[in-house]
Amino acid sequence: MERYRIRWNCKTPGFLVFLIDQSGLMSVRNKHLQVAEAIQDAIMECYSSCIAGESIKPCFAMSIIGYGDEVKEIWSGWINDEKFGEKLFEANDNDTSFIPAKASGGVPMAQAFELAYTTIQKWFTEQNEQKAKELINALPAPIVINITGGLPDDESSATTAAHKIMELNGDDGNVLLFNLLISNDDKEYLFPMSETDLDGSKEARFIFNISSKLDEDIIKTAYYNGYEYSRIGARGMITNASADLLMKFIPIKINY
Repeated sequence: MERYRIRWNCKTPGFLVFLIDQSGLMSVRNKHLQVAEAIQDAIMECYSSCIAGESIKPCFAMSIIGYGDEVKEIWSGWINDEKFGEKLFEANDNDTSFIPAKASGGVPMAQAFELAYTTIQKWFTEQNEQKAKELINALPAPIVINITGGLPDDESSATTAAHKIMELNGDDGNVLLFNLLISNDDKEYLFPMSETDLDGSKEARFIFNISSKLDEDIIKTAYYNGYEYSRIGARGMITNASADLLMKFIPIKINY
């Protein structure tokens, strides 16, 4: 079976999950503000990709989960939800953030991954019912994007929970987990092939080991967007780069 080839549209709807670190780690160097800006840009790009004429097509649903003082679903619904669009453009027009720029509490990343896992399972159940009724044709592999400032409270539990997510299956492959690390330095790493490509920091090694491998189709997406240095088998992680760059790699293909 060819992997990650199903285009996202009304008959083959996708599912995109954002996990946003809102812990005390994010107060250093105003990371929380960087994340708010990055996620705003990424969501706007997602929204724009579904514009067809004067309408927004329900090509995929999205869940946004924040973790810090608490693990909480900030928003969940279809990309064409009218209230979502209104809030998104209101924030964009007023130069504010659709996502609260918080920075307090611990880093309960494991619990955030567990909530994402449960949310994806629920999505599969609901959409498989729709598929059984022949209302949709297939389910592309969901995509999870985790944006964080460092190590979780419990590295072992977070690693286990992340790999549980990556073991879930859509009709064209496993769930893809991409990670954006905003570290305390300015070193930038783009889709490393091995841990030796990193600086040896615990944070970078941890993120590397909870990121999906890039397969041939994802690499083709990267080539299409001008990133010819990417290699099959590299990990879906970047450090200190923009969410816009990450979005150019993930294999979301909108087809009306």
